[in-house]
Amino acid sequence: MPPTVIDAGAASARAQQGNLSQMNAASSASSAVSRRLAFFKGLQTLTNRIHASKDVDEIMLELAPELCTLFEAERFTIYAAEEGGGSIVTRVKTGLSGVQSIRLPIGENSIAGYVAMSGAAVNIRDVYDDEELRRISPRLQLRREIDASTGFHSRQMLVAPIRDPDTGALLGVVQLINTLNGEPFSKVAEEGVLGLAQTLGVAFLRHARQPGRLRSRFDALVVDGRITGEEFAEAARAARELGRSTEAELSERFGLSAAELGAAAARYFGVPYQGFVANHVKPMDLLRNIKREYVEQTRWLP
Repeated sequence: MPPTVIDAGAASARAQQGNLSQMNAASSASSAVSRRLAFFKGLQTLTNRIHASKDVDEIMLELAPELCTLFEAERFTIYAAEEGGGSIVTRVKTGLSGVQSIRLPIGENSIAGYVAMSGAAVNIRDVYDDEELRRISPRLQLRREIDASTGFHSRQMLVAPIRDPDTGALLGVVQLINTLNGEPFSKVAEEGVLGLAQTLGVAFLRHARQPGRLRSRFDALVVDGRITGEEFAEAARAARELGRSTEAELSERFGLSAAELGAAAARYFGVPYQGFVANHVKPMDLLRNIKREYVEQTRWLP
């Protein structure tokens, strides 16, 4: 039997290659751990700011761009459950400043509505892939008309329910749309959005429990009996369909004056109301820290 010949140089090269592969694997694992730690450190910073804020709507409008950056997403939306439990409506949204609000029935004819109905978070690679949607639920659909009306093309979605931490009741839905790299949202992002949803549940509940809290700048009109809750809901719905302001619809339907609307807003914001004065100079120190998106969505200035 001939002797076995060992090529020392080849063996050494293979050993070096194996060591290099191990080093690369270790470096990759270390990098993944570092990215994970950095992500959750950033998320903790943002959730601390949410907990510290007295106005959950204002802080979420302020933090929405930072959350998009943290999750490496193009858009961020929070839906709130409406009274009666039949639908959810946008409470905070990015990238849709020209759209007044989006209302979705709780059910399988939209992805956010399905999450609200099922209570299960979803991470979808391609929302236009009907087969992928059917694997989640046989009747799940994408509301394509929203993309059609805005010109935006949704692809990936990461969506989670917001629940009352005490009772588990639905409070809303948090939704991230489109990753910056075109890949599905990561497992780290999945963990992160569930943690964010828990934080929002606590913040929403604290907001709702504040004594005597008016939920909108129109609530005082209902509290004082000037209009009923049903009348306001109908007027708000008509305003959205007609593409006009809620104030204009309320004025036309119920004869509400600007002074009445202003007084209701004053009670909500906790400041005196002053009617419009054409030559009044607005103090710049009041406007300096107000973001454009907040003004566009609330239609209010100090």
